[in-house]
Amino acid sequence: MVREIAEHARRRFPDATIVVGGENATSMWRWMFEQTDAIDCAVLGEGENTTVELADRVAAGVSYVGMTGLAVRDGAGGDALDGGLPTRMRKLDGVVPPAWDLFPLDGYFRYGCSTGVNRGRTMPLLATRGCPYKCTFCSSPNMWTTRYSVREPEDVVDEIEDYVNRYGIRNIDFVDLTPMTKRSWILRLCETLQERGLDVSLQLPIGTRSEALDDEVLRRMAAAGCTNITFAPETGSERMLEIYDKRLDLDHLLEGIAAAR
Repeated sequence: MVREIAEHARRRFPDATIVVGGENATSMWRWMFEQTDAIDCAVLGEGENTTVELADRVAAGVSYVGMTGLAVRDGAGGDALDGGLPTRMRKLDGVVPPAWDLFPLDGYFRYGCSTGVNRGRTMPLLATRGCPYKCTFCSSPNMWTTRYSVREPEDVVDEIEDYVNRYGIRNIDFVDLTPMTKRSWILRLCETLQERGLDVSLQLPIGTRSEALDDEVLRRMAAAGCTNITFAPETGSERMLEIYDKRLDLDHLLEGIAAAR
């Protein structure tokens, strides 16, 4: 799909600089370059600062070959160049929220588009970045290393409240890689949500680890509006969990599922 979109964009805008990014591009940019000529470069790892610098260079007509955080198709001698991962941001609370006012949200609301269960007008939200684990099947360590960053719960709830006021949303989909790993953070988030009285439902549709999810935490999450959780054990086989380096306690997982029910 990415290849088809890039090639369609190249036909439509033959002189544009076409860029890919995210976990797929960070892990597989060489393969992407081999698959299509439509892609000029790939932003590697955490991409906000790299993307802004790249846009500035393109606008000024300055070469972006050799930039940190960028893989470029044609460097010196025609070889692909890998600029390596950029330095991760230290704090997430200063990151500018998505410019949803520039996006055609009404169509998504109208068709009930949601990563989870359709519970009305829904917005996606990221409360964390990365994952402290390094499962062998996952591309996250290539993208984020194993540094796990979290936003302050109050900052997350501020964003939710803004969506309620501006767009009349009824549900939030947490689309983090693994949003719920810190027990104290979850309890603060729930407390802040209840204090604001926003009357929205919450979902964890992508899949989360279960270490921090016990009976008390899950009851607090339900009281704060959480309706759906996707657990992500990957397997019930101890042998495969060891191969995956999943570091999962199956007994605790089952206790978490029972408590969620």
